Amino acid sequence: MDLGIHDICNGTMHMWSEDVAGRGSNEVLSSLNRYFSNKALDASNLIALSDSCGGQKKNKNIIGFWYYLVHVKQIFKSIEHKFPIPGHTFLPCERDFGVIEKKKWKTSAVYNPEGWYSLVEKAKTNNAFQVVRMRRQDFIDIAPMKQQLIFRNTAADGP
Repeated sequence: MDLGIHDICNGTMHMWSEDVAGRGSNEVLSSLNRYFSNKALDASNLIALSDSCGGQKKNKNIIGFWYYLVHVKQIFKSIEHKFPIPGHTFLPCERDFGVIEKKKWKTSAVYNPEGWYSLVEKAKTNNAFQVVRMRRQDFIDIAPMKQQLIFRNTAADGP
């Protein structure tokens, strides 16, 4: 499994095998948390673009994580998360995954996670992808954070 983050012109791939972690929103948030914890940021506002995968990126967990980055860690003053119309997207990460897919087709076989890490690192000759190998201890449980927030399905003043 991997999560691609495309920061203006650089691609970072957070990768792990499925014996380390699954493919849900906890894993996405853990990758984002590691990315923002290890990155020197000089911006006060974040605009995040992602597909509309409800199980991974379009849910209460992501909203809670954005809240955490703004109000608890105070990394950003604001975060705007945009979801392009399905079928009409061509996000930078999709181009990155296309480059990796092209490299995969030119490779005879990959048998283990290290082989995948190497393939992704070598997929581009210029401005190569940075591969972050996620370990079990890198994954966080966001359940305690979610308990601190109130999510309403209707407006506070009624339906």
